[in-house]
Amino acid sequence: APLVDATLHTLLRFLNWIPLGYIFEMKLISTLIFKFLNVPMFRNVTLSCLTEIAGVTVSNYEEQFVALLVQTMEQLEAMLPLTTNIREAYAAGRDQEQVFIQNLALFLCTYLKEHGQLIERRGLTNTLMNALRYLVLISEVEEVEIFKICLEFWNALAADLYKVAPCAHSGSLYGMRKSLGRKAL
Repeated sequence: APLVDATLHTLLRFLNWIPLGYIFEMKLISTLIFKFLNVPMFRNVTLSCLTEIAGVTVSNYEEQFVALLVQTMEQLEAMLPLTTNIREAYAAGRDQEQVFIQNLALFLCTYLKEHGQLIERRGLTNTLMNALRYLVLISEVEEVEIFKICLEFWNALAADLYKVAPCAHSGSLYGMRKSLGRKAL
């Protein structure tokens, strides 16, 4: 186990230098999600790796970015159901569990900021809504750093909605975003 942990930490440090083809065309992402994300001792470093990958903005790997969120959300919903009171879980949790919630906030905010519109265009409304619901629950955690992470995303989303609103009153994009925002809150 310590060797796997050290390997994952090394991967995290070197992700910036690994060619994108290897990250997206090999089974690296699915291996991280299905083999390590649900293992408590590896989930924080795994989520950090997934956050680094989510921060990449290239258009030729859209399918892989969609799979990244969909598969991560499936694992997440099994580990931390949406019915969980994340605020209380954070307050009662150990350090490792608190770090997980912070890492989850970073992952969701990074992913949605960079690729949220991709998920919206693909019509994956349930996945998008669940990600936003997790962010709403995480936003309720009484921890300044976590709140700042979430606030930055909510600010970006509100600014995006504000930009879309004046020119698309009758358009489906504005209507869908507006209804998604209303449902999430």
